[in-house]
Amino acid sequence: AGGGRNAVGAAAATAAETSERTIRALKLTGRGLAQRGDRVHAGGANVGACVNAAYSAFLEASIGLAYLPPELQRVEVEVDGARVPAEVHPLPLVRPPSERGAASS
Repeated sequence: AGGGRNAVGAAAATAAETSERTIRALKLTGRGLAQRGDRVHAGGANVGACVNAAYSAFLEASIGLAYLPPELQRVEVEVDGARVPAEVHPLPLVRPPSERGAASS
């Protein structure tokens, strides 16, 4: 019963699979709290915008999500008119085990 590649929306799904941008997590390394809509810059060029943002108490940093070219590893997020450095991470965004505290028993 499935429609395969001829199903309604198949063209859009195929385009999404080959898109030049993917959703990536941002962890701000400078001072500032990212907000939805904040512009993302790399190499002086505007490369996207935060589609969601929040403060992570667990990571002790401002974090966000943006559709970005896959090769980017460092960007700047424009927060209140100032560009704040940020690292680009794949999802899920979690603290590496080496940085976590010892498990309590």
